Order: sequence, then structure tokens, then C-alpha cells
Amino acid sequence: MKPFISGIHTDSPSIFPSVKSKTLDQDSARKIAHDFNNFLNVIIGNIEITLKRVPKKSQIRGNLEEALMASARAQALVQKMLNANRPDHNGPRPLQVSSVVKDTIRLLRTSLPVPIEFSEDLSNGNCWVMADPLQIQRIIMNLCINGYHAMDQGGGELKITIKETDIEPADSINLNMAPGVYICLSVGDDGHGIAHEAIDRIFEPYYSTKDKGKGSGLGLSIVFEIVKSCGGHIRVCSEPGRGTVFDVYLPRIDYEDRPFEAVSDEQICIQHPYHESEAYQSV
Repeated sequence: MKPFISGIHTDSPSIFPSVKSKTLDQDSARKIAHDFNNFLNVIIGNIEITLKRVPKKSQIRGNLEEALMASARAQALVQKMLNANRPDHNGPRPLQVSSVVKDTIRLLRTSLPVPIEFSEDLSNGNCWVMADPLQIQRIIMNLCINGYHAMDQGGGELKITIKETDIEPADSINLNMAPGVYICLSVGDDGHGIAHEAIDRIFEPYYSTKDKGKGSGLGLSIVFEIVKSCGGHIRVCSEPGRGTVFDVYLPRIDYEDRPFEAVSDEQICIQHPYHESEAYQSV
């Protein structure tokens, strides 16, 4: 197998300008967020009313509680959009990537409408980066949803790994990356893959190879922007009919001497993945 490897990375001059010019301005994003928040209030209210009528140990109650938790997280994310131009006191901070991955996978397992097998290797627990947990969650969620769609919603395997990678000066030339130590977050699927003629355009906003109604074409462009804002790089390896792997490289920081810091539900907002994950990410 000789997969096609895209050399797209965050300092590519042909990609970022188009992303920047086509994303929604913040005023439009806040207006959408305001309307979306009104819908969420109705959803949350009805879930809470229904919970009062459902036995505590029933499966239905568990499903409703998951929906309520996802809605609450979505509301927190909406608030972040509404505050887009205000000083952000959360922002980037030392973050252990594996904690965000675990939270995201937990939600995906219970929310995707078809059986998806998750193969994960998060054994390297000291993978610290400087980032906003919400932004890292967006990367993971969008790449996983992209993989889910690539498997034609018929089930399959998503492989998620985290590892530390040392980019030597000799390798950095071929990879077009600065030498140094990176945390590599990989998300792979065994779906239909990406056509060679399309792979160089997948990070363009509104570009999509999915059927109409299955995607807005914003997910991967959002991933690209977030990775760039973190000072990282992204590479794609794909072969039609065999699957796709996205490798996200984020600069590692030295933080091993600190105790493990789990990310709480209040610190990270995860949207229900079956509803377009790109919809909230145009800030």
C-alpha cells in the first residue's frame, strides 16, 4: 500500500488566507449563538420535565441525562461564542491531551448512532501542551466525526493515538516543521479515503466531498485554524478505499513535575456529535 501523503501544514501560504477570508465574522457568529441558545433553552427545559416522570434506574433516564449533560456543555460553548470579543480568562494553559481525548471518546461512544469501535493508545500520559481544552476538544471531535462520515455511517474503527515525537533538524526539512519535541495526536479511520485530486483542498472552508446535507465543509478548516493558533502542524495520509489518518503535531511543554490535572465537565464543552459538529465552530 502506498498511500498519498499530503504535505499540508499550518504555514502553507495557499491555505490559511482562504480560511481567514471565508470564516464568519464575530458579529454574525454571536447572532447565531444567541438564536441557538434560545433553542437550547427549550431542549433543556423539556428534558428536565421528562426526567421528573422517568424512573431513576431506567435506561431511558440514562439517555436523557446524557442529552442534558451535552446540552449544558453546548450552552457553555454558546456563552464562549457570545463573549468572543471580551477578555478571555480561560484561554491556553498547560493541558494534558489525554484527559481531553478520554472525555471526548466517552461521549462519542454513547452518542454515535451506529456501532463504532474505538482503538485507542493513550499510554503516554505525560503529553503536555499549551492550549485551550475546548480547542483541543474541537480538533478531536471534528476529526472523529469526519472519520465517522467517511465510513458511510455503517460502522467501522476509529484509531486514536497520542505519542511524543522528536523532530530532528534533518527530518524537519522534509516535514516543513521546526525541529523540536511535539505531541502527535493521530486520528485514523478505515473508511473510503480521500481522492488524490481532493486532498489538497480538504482544509478549505465550505469544501466538502460529502453528500449534500451531511456536512457544511467547515470542520477541517476549523481544525486547521486551531492547530495553527497552537503553533502546530497537521498532515494527512490517505488512500482511496483504505482509509485516512490525520496527524496533528502540537509543541510539547515541560510539565511532567506537576500532578495529573483532569478536565472537568465545566472546563470542556462537548457538543452532541450526531448533530453537525461544525455548526458551533465558526467563531
